[in-house]
Amino acid sequence: MKTFHSLPNDNDFFNRYATLTPTLYKLGFFAQLVSAFTEFGIIYSLIFSSLADFWPGAAALIAYIGAFIGTAFLEVGLRKFAPYSVRAVLHGRFFGLDLLMTIFILLATCALLATSGALSFKGSKNLVEAVAPAPEQRTTGAADTAYQTGRVIALQAYRADSAEVAARYASQAAAIQAAYKSQIGAKKTERSNLSTRERATGQSYATAKADLKTQIAALEAERDSKIAALELDKGRELSDAAKGRKTALESANKEYSAAKDSVLTFNAVSASRIERKVNTYGGGLAWFTVICLFVFTISVILHEAHRKGSGIEEKVIPSQYDFSAPILSEFLGATGNKAQQWLRARIRRIEEGTPPPPLPLAPNELYSLENLQLPVFRLNFDEIPEAYKDVRIEARPAPTAKPTRWPKVESRAGGADPEKTDGSPALLYLEASRKFKTMGHPDLAREQELKADQVLKMYLGPNATPSAVADLKAACLAFLDGAGANPFDHHHRRPIGFTGPATATRQEPHNGDRLTVNVEGKKTKVCERCGTPFVKKHWNAKYCSDACRIASWETRTGKTFGKGKPSPDHPEPVKRPERPAEPKFVGDIMALVESRDFEGAVKRMNQTAVSSKSIREDLKPWKEAREEYEKHRAKSKNSMRLDLLEATSAAADKLEKIEKRIIGKIDAAVKARLDNLEAYHGKKN
Repeated sequence: MKTFHSLPNDNDFFNRYATLTPTLYKLGFFAQLVSAFTEFGIIYSLIFSSLADFWPGAAALIAYIGAFIGTAFLEVGLRKFAPYSVRAVLHGRFFGLDLLMTIFILLATCALLATSGALSFKGSKNLVEAVAPAPEQRTTGAADTAYQTGRVIALQAYRADSAEVAARYASQAAAIQAAYKSQIGAKKTERSNLSTRERATGQSYATAKADLKTQIAALEAERDSKIAALELDKGRELSDAAKGRKTALESANKEYSAAKDSVLTFNAVSASRIERKVNTYGGGLAWFTVICLFVFTISVILHEAHRKGSGIEEKVIPSQYDFSAPILSEFLGATGNKAQQWLRARIRRIEEGTPPPPLPLAPNELYSLENLQLPVFRLNFDEIPEAYKDVRIEARPAPTAKPTRWPKVESRAGGADPEKTDGSPALLYLEASRKFKTMGHPDLAREQELKADQVLKMYLGPNATPSAVADLKAACLAFLDGAGANPFDHHHRRPIGFTGPATATRQEPHNGDRLTVNVEGKKTKVCERCGTPFVKKHWNAKYCSDACRIASWETRTGKTFGKGKPSPDHPEPVKRPERPAEPKFVGDIMALVESRDFEGAVKRMNQTAVSSKSIREDLKPWKEAREEYEKHRAKSKNSMRLDLLEATSAAADKLEKIEKRIIGKIDAAVKARLDNLEAYHGKKN
């Protein structure tokens, strides 16, 4: 934004002060420089002293940067706000929005002036201290060296004198010992000879021996007294040497103290001399900065007054750049848009190249265990009731195993033996519970009833809701009372895997004379004959009924169904492109799936160009689940332990889920392959 000033209207007033105001304006700049130097010094000192202890390596750099920013903030703000404050007063801008602007401009100007004056006044001393020479300081190094040298000399002299005295007196004591040793030895030898003569002659020499003993004692006493006199003289000489050492050390300490005091006095005088100079020049500089601030204020006021009296006004020439967005904002916006365009283009290419998602699989079952309570059995093996010893509740044997001894359980109405039914363990536990109740053992009866509940829960599997278990238990009790049929005749779970008992028979659903397999999800399809929607009961179903299927066959082959018999009535066919007969590989794959030979099914799919990539990923988990199921099944084959039965049931559920997932994927892959073949033949036709 450009600015310019209009020409003066009052030339006389302008000419009178035309040479004064420019000079004052320049003086204002110099005054700001002086204030800036002092402000820089005090701001630098404050920042450096705050950071020196925490970040000594970068404290100086940060202090320089902070001092520069703070000084620029104060001086640039004063240079801009001070003229506007004077203009507001001169032009009387105290009405409307001008009043609001004037109040805040005056407040900002006063705050900047006060801060600048305070920092300049206090920073003057710091600035003088920074440029003042350091006071001359002396050290006590020479005095310390002299003191240590004198101390070492005194100690060495003392050690030498002490060693010489000790050695001299030791030699004298040794000489005295040697001299008296020979005399005392001679006397002892003479006394020993007298003792020998007494034993040889039988005469007594007691008086002579006593005299010799007295002489020996006298010699030892004389020797000891001389040695004691030597020790006394030795002690006196050592004491004199110690006194000499103490005197030398005291003299060295006095000399060191005098030298140290002299150095400290000189340093104190030198420091006080420099401090007086700093205080003198610092105070003078502080008042000089105040004068400079006053000159700056006067220069701004007179400069603006001269413009007001001359009729000079500041004009503004705006341009479009002044109203456009900031450069940084436009740069960030442009780069952001470019980055979004680049990313969104690649995301779009990825999305366009992504195939549609496959159909969702049927959700797995969820089990709520909130109300599940594990039974707690309290057993006492010290006292077992006699009635309990006659009752044995054991596992139902395998078909090929030797029958075990089961308690006789029959229907009260002459029903069949429950051992021959699938749910015989639950019936056995319930019958045993009744027997224990009649015998007066409610705890044992409750235990057998809880076991029956666990067997019923594992028997029902995923459908073992509390209501279902209660209904099945009521049916079992009714059967035992002779009031109902065996409930297990119509409660059959689907066999898990393809390794069931050799005597098991597979129950398959039928649709008329046609074998069908239900597919999870109950997908609907439009009949190719009449166009009616129907629920598929077979993965490859094309017609809603046998009538439409027979009618389509007759239309396609030109023959009559049923060896010349008239075909049943059927609606008019819907015009659809003919579809080739179902390929043989579909039946092969489905046969392998029915026998749970998934590896053979995948191999056959690879031979017939049916996608099997997602199915191969599930083969390893399926093998592991099947091995785990076989292991638990072998352990629980001849046992009714609840933990083994629960583990077997959980392994069976896991295997069944994996098999359902694999069958669903095979069904989807075969259907996709058939759709591709149908589309291909349709294009070909």
